[in-house]
Amino acid sequence: MRCADIRVRRAPMTPIVVLALWLGFGLANAQAADVRPCECENFPAEVARAQEIFESRGVGATLPLTEAARRQFAVRVDQAYVLAACLVACHGAPEHERNHARRILAATAYKSRDIGIAEAEVKRRLGQAEHEMEQCLALEPHDPECITWHASTRGRLAEYSWSPLLITLPHSLLDEFRAARADLAPGLDLRDGAATRGEASILLKAPSLLGGDRAAARALMEAASAVPRFPCSITNRVLLAETRTLTGEVNRGLAELRATVADGLPNCARQRYENLSALEDAQRCLLRVEADPTLAMTWPHECE
Repeated sequence: MRCADIRVRRAPMTPIVVLALWLGFGLANAQAADVRPCECENFPAEVARAQEIFESRGVGATLPLTEAARRQFAVRVDQAYVLAACLVACHGAPEHERNHARRILAATAYKSRDIGIAEAEVKRRLGQAEHEMEQCLALEPHDPECITWHASTRGRLAEYSWSPLLITLPHSLLDEFRAARADLAPGLDLRDGAATRGEASILLKAPSLLGGDRAAARALMEAASAVPRFPCSITNRVLLAETRTLTGEVNRGLAELRATVADGLPNCARQRYENLSALEDAQRCLLRVEADPTLAMTWPHECE
């Protein structure tokens, strides 16, 4: 059963219907076959279970990332997605409580590109996440997490297909990331500055005619770097290095990249696996640009 079929249902779901839905997901995705199907009548506890599974994705991971750590990440993200997809179909649950499941679904769908499943399935999950974030925002239009995930899933979906209609996307995403940050200073928003990173990335990578502004991206990340939790995200530091390098401060950019690699995993890191993976990418990036310093001017794909 496709997600579109799930979303059009309005009658409260019986345990048998929910089990059938779960089996449809589980059979399509063998990694998650050992997840107990969700129980709509115990909705708050089931949301907590999905969150616990998701948060366990990086437990015990170290550098270098082992195949066991990568497999654990993939399985736990997949399991949490399957459970969240079951939960958002519990139409008898209060809508505001379903938003908790929707946020988990968006987070797991976004990370699904990194767990080795087919591209078509990744796109389907992202499309479902975009829809569920629209439902979340219909109830809580100013919720910063739902705004951030809505923008993030739209941006990731756009990576899979190009259309002339996407010419307005950078401006639209900038508006969303700024709305998610609201009145907070750069870097003080959720997940150690996720909306700040999103805004800076669009400013850095979009053509100037479509809203890109490298100097503005640099200013944003420099401001964010003053926030105490800024170093808790390796991605923050790598993006700061990139903005410095691409605005002419190559030496300062490479110095930040070297310091990031030398400092290793921060004790305050909340997303252990993601930070370790970003740190491995930073190591590869540093090796690449030190082997050929001229590449730093264009920030090679190994650093993306």
